[in-house]
Amino acid sequence: MKTRFLFASLSILFLSIAGCDSNDPSLNKLKVEMVAQTSSASGSFSGGRISTQADTVIFDSFLLGVTEITLKSKGEHGDGKCMNDNDDEENHEGDEDSDNEDDDQDGNNKWKVEGEYVVDLIEGTSTPDITADLPAEPGTYHKMEIELSPILEDGNSLFVEASVVIGEDTLKVEYATKRKFEIHLKNKNGIEISPSLDKVLVAFSVDKLFAGVDWSKAKIGEDGIIHIQDPGNAVIAYKIKYNFYAMMKWGHDKNHDHRLDDHDDD
Repeated sequence: MKTRFLFASLSILFLSIAGCDSNDPSLNKLKVEMVAQTSSASGSFSGGRISTQADTVIFDSFLLGVTEITLKSKGEHGDGKCMNDNDDEENHEGDEDSDNEDDDQDGNNKWKVEGEYVVDLIEGTSTPDITADLPAEPGTYHKMEIELSPILEDGNSLFVEASVVIGEDTLKVEYATKRKFEIHLKNKNGIEISPSLDKVLVAFSVDKLFAGVDWSKAKIGEDGIIHIQDPGNAVIAYKIKYNFYAMMKWGHDKNHDHRLDDHDDD
């Protein structure tokens, strides 16, 4: 009698677990989280404030208008990071068609999520969450493409507002663009995407954004703000734009500390 009762209990337990798994909408989903961090684990980023050897930066806003994220099993631009930053917004559809032709020829695995996601790096949130079904087949993905579009307030695709403290002076800085563009990132070792992985991180080392900028050459607007997109700040804009792409990487947060370090690439 005891043996029958035990067998029946185990059967009910197994069926309950299996039934729970099949009805849980969070299973078989992959989530992409975007987080702000410092380039050094010893650095701190709290409430938008970071300190470097040169100055202190306080970020009031760091918003991204994300409309598409694609993972690919192969890269087509070689090692490192690259960008497909088009000046002609009308030309994007043609670029995407060309990119898809390359994928078909190479037989690459792809994972894609589309929507309108407002990412707030200071708060560490995305509205709504960036999630989609896992790929049908497990695979190793080396490349991530992030599309930014003008879905933010005032028609921006990227908006950064910060205060740069240099000695006793505080400079108000605004970096914004209304252009639609893509960010191409590569993970040299690749990330294994399977049902055991439910999340990947895109980390922004925000202390790098203004690295090497000579603020003494900045043009200050009539409102007292340095608008990086102002033609008078073209040299600074070029430097910050370069820094923006260099400050990003993506991968698996293996030790669950909500940041990406060198050991996460091992």
